[in-house]
Amino acid sequence: DPSADNAGWWLIGSPLAAPIVSISGNTSAQIGMHYIFTAALTLVLPAAPAVRDVVQFSDVTGGIGSVIEPSGALIRGVAGALLIDVPNAAASLTYSGAAKGWV
Repeated sequence: DPSADNAGWWLIGSPLAAPIVSISGNTSAQIGMHYIFTAALTLVLPAAPAVRDVVQFSDVTGGIGSVIEPSGALIRGVAGALLIDVPNAAASLTYSGAAKGWV
């Protein structure tokens, strides 16, 4: 009976998905979370990320003007904040190390 073989089965799908949090104001991000923007705001990425740390976001406002603040790290090798200027943008940011930062 395959159901008796707990070691041979893995959970897939929703149990492994990032927890989702709706936010409408400036927020300090936590690793492994998925943030849903319901207003223009600033999401501040963690200050001391480890390689392979992930933060996800989705903007459901239909507008533009939210900001991703990398807390001194780089975003795709560039210093400074990332302005979200695409309506309904969504992304998964993974920390890759000091050379490129969040990608």
